[in-house]
Amino acid sequence: MKFEAWKQFLKEGSPSATPMTWPGPCWIWTASCGRLCSTVPLPKTFPKGGKSFANGSFRRPKAPPSLCRKPAGFFPLWWTMWWRFESGFAGNASGARPMRCVRCLRPTMSLWRIRPRDRGGAGPPTEDTGMVEVTDRLDSLWGLWESRREGLLRWDTLFVLPPWIQAWKETLGANETLCILVAHDAAGPSGVLPLVRHGDSAVFAGDPDVCDYFDAVTAPGREEAACRAFLQGFWQQGLESLDLGPLRPQSTLLTHLVPLCHEAGCAVDVSRTDVTVDMALPDSWEAYLSTLSGKQRHEVRRKLRRLEEAGPVSFHTVTEPEKTDEALDRFFRLFQSNREDKARFLTEAMRRYFRALCRGMSRHGMLRLCFLDLNGMPAAAALCFDDGETVYLYNNGYDAAYAHVSVGLVNKILTIKDAVERGRRRYEFLRGDETYKLRLGGQDVPLYRVRIMGRAGATHRHPARNGES
Repeated sequence: MKFEAWKQFLKEGSPSATPMTWPGPCWIWTASCGRLCSTVPLPKTFPKGGKSFANGSFRRPKAPPSLCRKPAGFFPLWWTMWWRFESGFAGNASGARPMRCVRCLRPTMSLWRIRPRDRGGAGPPTEDTGMVEVTDRLDSLWGLWESRREGLLRWDTLFVLPPWIQAWKETLGANETLCILVAHDAAGPSGVLPLVRHGDSAVFAGDPDVCDYFDAVTAPGREEAACRAFLQGFWQQGLESLDLGPLRPQSTLLTHLVPLCHEAGCAVDVSRTDVTVDMALPDSWEAYLSTLSGKQRHEVRRKLRRLEEAGPVSFHTVTEPEKTDEALDRFFRLFQSNREDKARFLTEAMRRYFRALCRGMSRHGMLRLCFLDLNGMPAAAALCFDDGETVYLYNNGYDAAYAHVSVGLVNKILTIKDAVERGRRRYEFLRGDETYKLRLGGQDVPLYRVRIMGRAGATHRHPARNGES
């Protein structure tokens, strides 16, 4: 875009637009749309005597990375001026309105935070004066996730990854309204909290029936700053209550947001709801077997030997997107064949969700559909996900005709062996306290539900104060 086109963009606006008025110079932080868009060549300087800027020059201090992976800008604004956008909006002192991406000019639901400079000359936001964007689109989340290799944020919760949320939103959550909070400070994005809004309350984006636990995505070492920004976002959005969970004990929201809510005088209730089961993985299969009790080690070896004696055994995985649909048809048949509750669970809507989820995860190399064949016939299947460090056993099924050789359990054992041999560091059996998980080395991890009310009055509870662990 040439300089003249950029000036025209700033000048055009709705006839109903009104000017913004501040008591002095201000800073406007220009958020971006979250897309991988091309660079707009902005001018280094404006003509001297320009009406829009305090000293007639374009200043671009160091700014946080924008969501479209292009530098965002800081612009000094003078006392009273017209700042119009193609959307017909002229900003005002309330400080938060939808705009367009400063780099690609595409419409965005991102919020532009506007705040007056104080007499001390405060400029762009600092670590202590973070800001939060609120959007109902997944673009910003995708933009941050696609830059995850840069290490800006820690994406260690499977169920809040963009492909997972998108699969849920396209199927089971089609009628829900997203409310995604993106926190920023002077160092860049500090956290993301994907929610859905129900009137004046909000819950996590996702369904606890298909998502085992949740958490915010945060930058390492900046969790408290992110949670302060989230809390600010709750108030700005007029949310009266939050129902967050399930959460692991070391989740950012439980360790950082809950104490901040106590400080702010909010009513907070924390209750234990369920357990998830996981375990650390050693460097070799033999080392894993040595972590089991003598009895369980013997049982694992005996079951593997019995299966091999029953006929030719084949363990294989499907990871490719083009093979996903066919593999899921086989998985569905095994999943619903041996239990009536699983057959009832697998509705047509749930099938669409599983297909959307597996397609999305396979495109990012995170799907592992593991099959165990006996005598050339499908005997058991396990739906797993792999984030490069942890393998998650999400669901499984088996043919009851082969129950006498424990094909369902053996298939799970082989997914553990596969994870160890591929160098993964953790294995998660996920939610539920089934006995086999503990026998195979898993450890219970409690899950909590956090309810936050915007005004004090309810009894404050915390697991440590109620004898829970």
